[in-house]
Amino acid sequence: NVKVQASNNNQAVTFDIKVRSSLNVEGKIEYNATDENWLNLHSSRTDLDGTTIITYKAEANLKRSGRQAKIKLIANEVSTGYTIIVEQAGYEVTSSSGNVFEGDLYLYGQEEVNNCIYTEVTGNLNISGEDITDLSPLNHLKKIGGGLGIHDCQITDLGPLTDKSVSKLELQGTHSENILKQFIGNMNALLITDSRDEAVDMNTITRFADLEGLEIFGNKILNLTKITKLKKLQRANFSEVTKPELNYLSMLMPGTEFYVSDYQSSFH
Repeated sequence: NVKVQASNNNQAVTFDIKVRSSLNVEGKIEYNATDENWLNLHSSRTDLDGTTIITYKAEANLKRSGRQAKIKLIANEVSTGYTIIVEQAGYEVTSSSGNVFEGDLYLYGQEEVNNCIYTEVTGNLNISGEDITDLSPLNHLKKIGGGLGIHDCQITDLGPLTDKSVSKLELQGTHSENILKQFIGNMNALLITDSRDEAVDMNTITRFADLEGLEIFGNKILNLTKITKLKKLQRANFSEVTKPELNYLSMLMPGTEFYVSDYQSSFH
């Protein structure tokens, strides 16, 4: 078997297989239908002493999980031959790896969360998937430049993202109450849509004194009048608040714009 490094600088790795034979030796790569084509034949030559040197190029593995491929050595195009298993290691991530993702990053499903190698995202980070139960593989992610979106995930806390500063936190189809109780980072805006909790408690939200924007759709709101504690709030939009309640809030907070939206027709 051959073991290949993942490469920590995004560069391909080359390696040789040497065969001494008087026959014409080829090394064909065998892929299954679901395999990634990460291994390629780079060159082949035969020295004067009859040694055939076949060079392969393994693309850098930017996943944290390893992968395999098969090389079958055959002589004179005979179908039978000798099989070599090539194993490439997964990418080892540390907080000092310095992998910055430019722009918005989307992680779909637990596998993509597990394989995320970035230590910083300059734009928004969006995580979605019913199979996502654990965000601990993101413990090397130190900075999010934009907002953080959590969509339809089976989590009750943000794990290593609990202390991050984000421009906006979006919680859609997930357990918002426990996440907000544990969140110790900073945010300027909060969106809660169809929380898995029965209701959203304004007492939990008012912990975030710097909130400038607040949107809650699809959930009843407990202790609504506690919103007056949010002194920096500029705009709020709800779907489960009555017009009389809205008028009362506008009287209590004349500097804040309040809106009521039809949740079912406003979102798809």
